[in-house]
Amino acid sequence: MPTCPVSSTPLRPRTQPLSQKLERMRRAGGHVPPADRAANKRLVPDGYLDLQGVNDYLDEVARQYPDLAMRVDSRDFEPGLTYEGRPLPLLKLSRNVTANEDEPVYLLNGAHHAREIVTPHLVMDAVRRLTEGYGTDAGLTEVLDTRAIIIAPVWNPDGYEYVWNANNMWRKNRKPVGNTYGVDQNRNYPFGWDNSCSGSSVPSSETYKGPSPASEEETLTMIDLQARYNVAKLLDYHSYGREVLIGFNCEPTPALLESFLTDEANELADLANYATRAPSGDGQNQGWALATHTTYSFLVETQTEFQPDFDEAEAEAERVWPLTRAWLERPIPLRGHITAGGEPVAATINIREFNNELFTYRSDAVYGSYHIILPNGNYTLDVAASGFGTRAVQVSIDNSNPKTLDIQL
Repeated sequence: MPTCPVSSTPLRPRTQPLSQKLERMRRAGGHVPPADRAANKRLVPDGYLDLQGVNDYLDEVARQYPDLAMRVDSRDFEPGLTYEGRPLPLLKLSRNVTANEDEPVYLLNGAHHAREIVTPHLVMDAVRRLTEGYGTDAGLTEVLDTRAIIIAPVWNPDGYEYVWNANNMWRKNRKPVGNTYGVDQNRNYPFGWDNSCSGSSVPSSETYKGPSPASEEETLTMIDLQARYNVAKLLDYHSYGREVLIGFNCEPTPALLESFLTDEANELADLANYATRAPSGDGQNQGWALATHTTYSFLVETQTEFQPDFDEAEAEAERVWPLTRAWLERPIPLRGHITAGGEPVAATINIREFNNELFTYRSDAVYGSYHIILPNGNYTLDVAASGFGTRAVQVSIDNSNPKTLDIQL
């Protein structure tokens, strides 16, 4: 699989480092508020970036590092805009970022819940570390030379804007529901939506799961984004609790996968001195990814409150970075391409040892690329594509020796 070589000459920002840029934006209040917002600045602690500030920061990253960072338009996905018509802030990081390359894609996102304003800061801090570390830090350089990372700091723009303007403890999005507002976006994903551990069916509840699975524009956009990129790893920041969440609440998880996720979550959690637990409910983003795209998907509850003073958010960024970095650098032990007649195909991959048809992984239609992260062992992959039947493939996974295996149907 082609990758870009590690550059011997680091990319340099065109102006001041991002750390200085962020400090300047903070001192300005994180944004330039209209006069009618000035009185509401007190709703959240000073230092955080509001929605415009987040977009400005992503623009600045793309401007300073044009070979590493590029804004992505959420309207490239369906439906691509929120109920109130806002795009979702997106950034892509990768060497030769404007090229569409055959490389695994990771997704780092925050603020499914609007009031959790510490999470966009943690995402943007990771962006700063990655861009400033490129060319001087061998591990981060390797990540950006061989992977693409989609950065999504705020997945609830409507609610996030409302936090700054009206109610700083608002959790849901802002779609009208009868005589109230909002759906809990992290209870709206289809996998587990209708089980006994899903969100509430009461519209006024903070965990209202919506009238139907994937009823929300933001949920549909995330599902399409994950499918288009065939996301290989997902890390979803929330607050609060300092915990790494494992698997599902009620949905049955194959024993082999549950044991693996527990071990991996414990290793990640130890790096930040966090704990681990099961999710609060099903119908969540990381659960959807786990069941349909990747065996490496985690929700991380950060900090100990939704809106700590900003100096505490900065300390949390320092604390959580080793966890994030380990997630980024964790090897993919098995990758390859699935083809039919010499052409790439979008195939499904079921791992027979899971004994569970719900967990189906995929190759993408453009390159036929697939990726599997599992513990050491021998597995049978049942690979199928429309019009080509199913092929059983025996594989051996050794995490200390990642391998490429191409499969022809």
